[in-house]
Amino acid sequence: MEYSLSFISRLMDQHHVPWYLLLRSSLLFWYSALEKKDSSLVGIYLYLEPFVTLIGACFFLEKRFGGSRLLAGGLTLLGVYLATRKI
Repeated sequence: MEYSLSFISRLMDQHHVPWYLLLRSSLLFWYSALEKKDSSLVGIYLYLEPFVTLIGACFFLEKRFGGSRLLAGGLTLLGVYLATRKI
């Protein structure tokens, strides 16, 4: 049995095509945003990634969403809002 070490072939062998498509679409979204806006503005939205991951973990992995995580997420959203608003 031949085993390939490439990431893409492992995804396809394990039937994780939806995850591959999600990864691919997120990269396309990222690069299209970089074409339209300045990288310093687009980079600010990377701070939302842990909060979005936490929300996904709550739905898909049934993790608890406690008060400290809610506070941290709210502060993150506030920080992104303040950094991207027009003065």
